[in-house]
Amino acid sequence: MKKVFFITTCLFLACNAAAQQPAAAKPDENYLRPYYVQKVSLHRQLAKTKNGIVFVGDSITNGNEWAEQLNCLRCQNRGISGDISAGVLARLDDILAQQPAKIFLMIGINDISRNIPNERIIGNYKEFVRRTRTSSPKTRIYLQSVLPTNDTFRKFVDKNDESIKTLNTAMAEIARGDRAVTYVDLYSMFLDAEGRLDKRYTNDGLHLLGEGYVLWASILKNGGYLK
Repeated sequence: MKKVFFITTCLFLACNAAAQQPAAAKPDENYLRPYYVQKVSLHRQLAKTKNGIVFVGDSITNGNEWAEQLNCLRCQNRGISGDISAGVLARLDDILAQQPAKIFLMIGINDISRNIPNERIIGNYKEFVRRTRTSSPKTRIYLQSVLPTNDTFRKFVDKNDESIKTLNTAMAEIARGDRAVTYVDLYSMFLDAEGRLDKRYTNDGLHLLGEGYVLWASILKNGGYLK
């Protein structure tokens, strides 16, 4: 009887301990890669910018020199190559701590490539807006559309167009429901006649050449988003 009681107790304690362990991150949401950790640690060391304009995203955002491109000393690049929407949320408190004037977000293409469900990505967009509105209520939020891709380069296979359109539609709907949020349609401005990312702006079907960043900057300037 004592042996049975001992075994039962051990099983109970083991199950209870397991239940108290934090849930492991889903493989598709593992954003804690070496480069991510390196960049976040760097961003934390940089001086805080009063009334800053912060560009947040993945490698497509990371690839530009925003302060020089826009002649904007208060512009900050917080893009991290390979990042996903869950990774943005994990570092959002650091970004909001300085109460920026504006945040320009572009994220989602890496989520799509990892087969993260659209519903989860959209939920992360909404959480980004909610937390920003709560922690930094004067910050203006700009949700920038995910850019198209081009499969003719055969490096990044274009199986994502419908998911990209779904995410962009969702961002536009979020913006319509919140006066502090603006949707920026970049997608349509980067398309070629076949509905792909125009070859004038890319050399791998996903990332941008300098000409692409010039176009992006002109859209933001001409649209009055930086005022």
